[in-house]
Order: sequence, then structure tokens, then C-alpha cells
Amino acid sequence: MAVWLGLALLCKEDVGLVVAGFGALLWITGHPMVGRRTVAAGLGFFLLTVLVLIPLTNGRPSPHLELNFGITGSGPTVVVEAAPTLAENIWKNVTQGKGATYLLLIFAPFLGLPLLDPRWLLPAAPPILLNLAATHGYQQEIRYQYLATAAPFLALAAIAGLRVVAGRRMVLASLLVALVAVAGFIDYRVGPAPWSKDFPRPAEDGPLNQARRQALGLIDPSAPVSAQYNLAPHLAHRTHVYEFPNPFQAPNWGFPGDRHQPAEVERLHYVVVERPLLGEADAALLDQLRTQPQWHTVLDRQGIVVLERRPP
Repeated sequence: MAVWLGLALLCKEDVGLVVAGFGALLWITGHPMVGRRTVAAGLGFFLLTVLVLIPLTNGRPSPHLELNFGITGSGPTVVVEAAPTLAENIWKNVTQGKGATYLLLIFAPFLGLPLLDPRWLLPAAPPILLNLAATHGYQQEIRYQYLATAAPFLALAAIAGLRVVAGRRMVLASLLVALVAVAGFIDYRVGPAPWSKDFPRPAEDGPLNQARRQALGLIDPSAPVSAQYNLAPHLAHRTHVYEFPNPFQAPNWGFPGDRHQPAEVERLHYVVVERPLLGEADAALLDQLRTQPQWHTVLDRQGIVVLERRPP
């Protein structure tokens, strides 16, 4: 268990809270010594990464807590001092935002069974509460990854809930059929699976995809490139790759107020974008680049534009 939990802790800082919740579950279900050690390891790793390792690596305090949870300040007491702020965020999101719907979408596919034996929700409680406390709505969207660490524990909690109410095989069989039916229906309506109602279907292999392939084929395998978000994953096996409009501008990058260095722009060799997907400001930047003598348009097809830097 310690080996697997240790590997899990290395994946992401907030996994420490899930591990601590798992330790609390062990503690109250007959394994107090192992449970206490697991709680200490999980909380210790979380505090170490958030308050020491991440700021040390960045060379300055991270704005993560302020940007995502409205928590200002730093130091070992910030988590305790932030408790009222987090509680207020949770209350507002549940009563005024997406929080109530988020909770419904968490527990409805399990028929509410995890609530019948709340002890088994201890490992899932930290990520659920953190998502409810977030100041932006992404963490209260069931289709995103923010609850992935808790999913196995929700399933285990549903099994524990079945044990509470399913004393007979007929009742158990009926509940299992209902669970599969309800979960399947909700997954179809709001889920991210290929059979879900709003699953984004792959584009037909028509002229647009052919233009995309042609554009990707023009990019040197090792050259620095700035690419549209949907094209960047196909170009990521290189040392320098940016999501357009980086490095010309700095959205979704670094800390607030950070800017790319001029040298990053100078070493850039290609720009590849899908013009219909550009916002107004990014489209204006593309037009500006195309007027500069060092940037040559080597492809403009089906809205796919490839610029290559050449000597003026």
C-alpha cells in the first residue's frame, strides 16, 4: 500500500489530500496506526509541495491559491487561515453557482449510495470540497479531470452503500440494474464518453484535415514553432513549442504580468494557425506578422496558415 500511495503522491500535489482522506478511512475502520501514518504522510506531502517545493522551484510564491481559490498570503499558516474563505466560496458556489448541480452529477449516477456510509467518502471529500471552493467554474464541471482522483473512492463508497440497504439478493439486483440505467442515462446526457450526447465527433477526412496534414508536414521536426491549440499536440515532440499567440504575447502562461523574452520570439521559426478558430486579437496579430518581411506565408489553404521565418 505504501508503495502505491507513494507513486500516487508523485503525480500531483493535491493527491496528498486524497491520501490523507484514505488514511482517515483506515483510521476509523480498524487500522488506527497505519491510518494515522497515512494521514501524516498525505498532509505532510501536500504542505511540503504547496508551501516549499513549488515556490522553491518557481523562485517566488505561486499565485495558484490566489487565482483559483481567492487565498492571499504565504507560509505554513496560510491553509488554516484560509478556512473561512474556502467555506464562503463553497457556500456561494452551492447556493448561487454550479455547486448544487455539480454535487447532483457526482452522486446521482451512484443513486446516492455513497451517502449511506459517509466514512467511505473521506478520501473523496478533499477534491470535492476543493472543487466547490474554486473561484472559477471549470472545477465544477463534471466533464473535466478535477475529480479523477476521487472516482475510484466514489465507486467503493457506492459498494459500501449497497451493503447498507441490500440485505436481499432481489433488492441488490434491482439496485444494480437501476444504478447501471441511471448512470448510463446521465453519462449520455452530460458525460464525455464517445456515446454521450455532446461528445465532439472527429472531423470528416475532407479538405480541412488534408490542409492540416499538409501544414504539419511543412514544419521542421526540431524547429521552434508557435501553433494553434488544436495543432500544438501534433508538434510537441521538440524542445521549443508554444501555443499561439505565445511567445508574441503571454496568455495562459507563467504568472500574472509575466512576459516572454525577446530571444524566444527571435528563435521562433514557424507559426501555424487555423484562422477560423482565432479570436479578434489573435487574428490581428497574425495579419501583423504577415506584413513583416521576415515572415513568409508558405501555406494558406482552407483557413490553415503557415508562416516561416526567412532572412528579409
